[in-house]
Amino acid sequence: MNTEAEAIDFNQIAKNIVRFTGKYRAGSFARIYEVMELLRELPFPPGYVDSLRDDALKVLQAGDSAKPTFVYLAFYGDNNKATHLKVGVAKDVMARLAGIRTGNPLPLLWKFTALYPSRRDAMAVESALLEHLSADSIHGEWVGVGTLSANASVAIVDSLSDVAETVSGYHIHFQQEGI
Repeated sequence: MNTEAEAIDFNQIAKNIVRFTGKYRAGSFARIYEVMELLRELPFPPGYVDSLRDDALKVLQAGDSAKPTFVYLAFYGDNNKATHLKVGVAKDVMARLAGIRTGNPLPLLWKFTALYPSRRDAMAVESALLEHLSADSIHGEWVGVGTLSANASVAIVDSLSDVAETVSGYHIHFQQEGI
């Protein structure tokens, strides 16, 4: 490879293409092809540019589903005893929980989060957790938990981490976060 080709950071090119897809999605497909045609003029191994193009297009087509996303477990109740569990998915957990607060009279006691590499993975984990808890489902993503102490909530979350790992294949445990 010549020095001109060696000076190009292809990973950075791909990252830049992907970074701007949210703002400029409509023109991004055309931009990918434009950049790839310029790269074809350089002396790269056969298939290298096609591979870069295919990877960039996969990320672009996935859109938000390829972005890291949290699964959260939020326990609500009174007097330091949880009676309800909300299982959900969000990029910004605090903003999501603030939105829930407006229509929920119970205070948030404890929250646990786990970050998954993509929204698709997080949604699969959320679905599996809700299926696992379906016998105690109240409505939608809300689950009745009886009356739980903080320690009992931690034990339940540890158990749910095992369910999440089985579904996702990722060894990611939920971390308790301050309220």
